[in-house]
Amino acid sequence: MLVQLLERVAQGGSVHLGELADEFGLTVPVVRDMLADLAIRGYLRPTGGDCSTKCGGCAFATSCHGETETQTWMLTEKGRTLASSGAA
Repeated sequence: MLVQLLERVAQGGSVHLGELADEFGLTVPVVRDMLADLAIRGYLRPTGGDCSTKCGGCAFATSCHGETETQTWMLTEKGRTLASSGAA
């Protein structure tokens, strides 16, 4: 399931944790934990996204879901390799 989540992140775009949870049939806390686990394992890294700036100054303003608690993730080289390997 971690590889499938990694592949989903690799697709890019903006997606709410709730949407990921629904897509995978999981709860939001479980998806949040899975993303953290992928980061610990070196497949993802957080890229900020703390929404400390006004939306007008944010690179994600057109795709954000307007959440006050926003986290963006970026695949590492290790993550890109696994996501593109079709290991799922």
